[in-house]
Formats: sequence, structure tokens, C-alpha cells
Amino acid sequence: MDSQRSLYRIMLLVWLLLVLSVGVLLKYATDSRGELGLFAFLLPRTEKVMDLPPPSSPKAPEKAPEKEVPAEPKPSVTPQEKMPSEWINLKKGKKAGRGSLGTPQLTILGNGDAEVSFQLTDAPGDYRSFHPTNVDSLAVDLMGTWGKGILKDERLGTGVLKRLQIADHKEWVRISGISRDANHSLQATVQYAPTKKTLRIVFSREEPASRAQ
Repeated sequence: MDSQRSLYRIMLLVWLLLVLSVGVLLKYATDSRGELGLFAFLLPRTEKVMDLPPPSSPKAPEKAPEKEVPAEPKPSVTPQEKMPSEWINLKKGKKAGRGSLGTPQLTILGNGDAEVSFQLTDAPGDYRSFHPTNVDSLAVDLMGTWGKGILKDERLGTGVLKRLQIADHKEWVRISGISRDANHSLQATVQYAPTKKTLRIVFSREEPASRAQ
């Protein structure tokens, strides 16, 4: 009976030594410094750790689509439309201009009107116009001391004038036009373009409304 007890004790002791040996081996074979150490390795948890999704950042409010503003249609320019003229009508009077006049240039326009232009170095003055003794002629005086040597006498083959005469005087330069049609009087428009530094006289047929005035 005592021998059996001794045998049981020896077997228990051997078993404990084996368990202790296994524990020591596992301690050095595994990283037991973490939480739960050996017991965590011997009895692993079967629960799976779910990775949480990163917190979603709040979405910026969507901008409302901008309304397209319809482009204004560009006005169509027809050939008949003309750009605003830079020519300024001169006044009738006795105010003298300043500077000097260049050589007169004669141009017959498309409608038959006759344009006489001068380059002007300073500023224009007033003008006066009158019909000489003949009803079919018209004289325009550009007021100012323009100097001597402004002369012209030319017979024309086309246009409202059949002859143009220019002569300088002490206090003005006289531009005279003789109408091609003796049945129609002449009228003149006297203008100045500051950007071009140009003065011009345009002879044309007198309109019935002008004669009535």
C-alpha cells in the first residue's frame, strides 16, 4: 500500500516537472512580454478584431450650378450704316482762325459733290458764305490771316462744279465754286476734324428745303 502511494507521488512529481519544463520552454519560445503572456498563447482568443473604417469627413455642400447668362446678340452693321463722323461744323461769323493752311486738295466724291480740303497747323475760325452776282455760283470765305500764295483756278469735267477758284485776301481765303447746272444753286458745308487737323468745304446742290429758308 505504501509502495503504491510512493509511486503515485513520484508520477505526480514527474508530471509537474514536465508541465514546468513545457512552461519554461514556451516562455522562451514565445514573446510573453505582452498582455496575458503565456496564458494568452496557450489559450488564444477566437474573436476577430474588426478594423473600424476611418471617420468620414463631412462633405462640402455642393454648389448650385451657375445659371448661364445668354450673351447679348451683337448688333449687325449693314453697309448702309455709317460710323459717327468726327467732322465738326464750323460757325458763321468773323472770328479769325490761327496757324497756316496747306495746299488745297480737290476731291470729287461719289455723289458728285466737290470737297476742298486744307491741312491746318493750329485752329480754325469762323466762315462766311454768299452768292455773288451770278446765282449759279457760291463763295466761302475762311476767316483768318492765312498769308499769301494760296491760289487755284481749275475747270472740272465731272461733279456739281464746273469751275473752282481759290484766292487769298488780307483777312480771309476765298473759295468760289461755279455750278455745272445753272438751274440749281449751290450750298456748302464747312467742317473741321481735330484728329486729322484738316479743314474742308463740301460743295453740293442746294436742297429745296434750304432754298425755302
